[in-house]
Amino acid sequence: MLTVDTFEDLCVSQNDPEPNEIDRTLIQTDAPRAVSDSYSRFPTIPGYTIVKELGRGAMGVVYEGIQDRLNRPVALKMVLSGSYASAMDVARFMSEAEAIAEISHANVVRVYEFGEVENRPYYAMERLTGGTLALRLRTNGPMTPEAAARLLIPLANGIQSAHELGIVHRDLKPDNVLFDASDTPKIADFGLAKRATSDLTATGALMGTPAYMAPEQAAGQTRFVGPSVDVYALGVILFECLTGRVPFKSDNIMSLLNLIRETDAPSVREFSSNIPKDMNSIVQKCLAKHPQERYPNAAALAGDLERFLMGQTPLAANRTAFGGVWATLDRGRYSSEFAAYSTMFLWLAAIMVTADVTMGLFLNRIVHPYVGAGASVARMAFVPLFVWLYTGRKSFDGSPNSRFLLSLWGGHLIACMMMGIAGVLEHRQVAFVEPVIYRYFSLATGIAFVALGPNYWGWCYAFGAAFLLSPVILVDYPFALPFVFAAIWGVALVCVSRHLKRLARQSAATVSNAVVKATSV
Repeated sequence: MLTVDTFEDLCVSQNDPEPNEIDRTLIQTDAPRAVSDSYSRFPTIPGYTIVKELGRGAMGVVYEGIQDRLNRPVALKMVLSGSYASAMDVARFMSEAEAIAEISHANVVRVYEFGEVENRPYYAMERLTGGTLALRLRTNGPMTPEAAARLLIPLANGIQSAHELGIVHRDLKPDNVLFDASDTPKIADFGLAKRATSDLTATGALMGTPAYMAPEQAAGQTRFVGPSVDVYALGVILFECLTGRVPFKSDNIMSLLNLIRETDAPSVREFSSNIPKDMNSIVQKCLAKHPQERYPNAAALAGDLERFLMGQTPLAANRTAFGGVWATLDRGRYSSEFAAYSTMFLWLAAIMVTADVTMGLFLNRIVHPYVGAGASVARMAFVPLFVWLYTGRKSFDGSPNSRFLLSLWGGHLIACMMMGIAGVLEHRQVAFVEPVIYRYFSLATGIAFVALGPNYWGWCYAFGAAFLLSPVILVDYPFALPFVFAAIWGVALVCVSRHLKRLARQSAATVSNAVVKATSV
């Protein structure tokens, strides 16, 4: 869900050049912020002396305090009481406290204890006095590539420790990176964290700060939200450290979310040509649209940043020609949305091959004309009906990706049908439609697959090329065209099915591994 805080964070980070009035994680101010009359009295927390309020958000309030027994400064975060806190707010607050308390890493803020007073849950954590990364970027501007790498390495290692416990932060941003007195960066604010064993997020809910959301977060695909969303957010932070801005900016939230979902991130070298290509490769790998194209985990990102600092070529910088071609072919963007339909594509392969082989037999005068015509008509009518029945009315929910897919293939089917009708009308008889018509079918299908390449899966380029080249290669063998057309269809649909099945297996494995790690701790 987009809270008031995340909306204000978006507005400040993109439109307000001045420092935030309040850091919404651990608020760092030199003077107490004025509080409303209804909360002017500080709560009494046994064992702690509250010095002042540092700030508050939609769900919680943070105080500066002293732990009496150890005389050490702490930050006390409490859930708001009364009508300001719902049962879900309380549950999320306690989940945050438990999540941070489980993580033991030098680059994650430490929680000392948590409890409840006056029916208000609270937890005490270390007081960090070095300010936030957001404040430093606004004050000092972009960093050198080396400084940015040195900053991101401990952050990546810190979030890796959370991932190993089955905890995904989901709201990494410069406001949630704080520094202690020795200038050590620490990750804070796990208020939107997702645990492998439980999740307080409804399907389709948008969780996080929009400018730092991964595409699957921006699409509300909660079942695909895993550690890779934190890798993406680290990439946005790295991008901002290098350029002083986030990759995508818009005055309208919906427009921003659409950009994140549908547009490739710009290169950091567009904003500074002095940034090395190797660093650009690291950033681009973090910001890949498809989770599979990103680093497999935050530790891998840290490893590549260490290689960059040592002058070695990062693994993300694959400069071989074949490697670049392979990366393009294996690149996927929105295909994970259809991962559950791998079996459906196998059935479609059987339907398409059977129909086109039958048409080939008819056009070669081997079977009766009405058998071929019947197969063609059945294919045109049965494929859309089969997809609709298999997936259900609600499966293609009107998202831009599903609309594009349906409109493209709907137009393709209509075009092929009209070409067939035109051939019949030209010869006045079904029996005299020539195999040459498959030249036009093949060209139309090739164009459709090429259009799918940048939007779904890179191998669609190869399938499109096969459809486009077959009429040229078989120009002297037109009677073979229907059978070659059927073969390419079969191979393409089987490969798409295997690709989707691989995505489904990887998604299930990610969840399973996270559950095992979380339950074994």
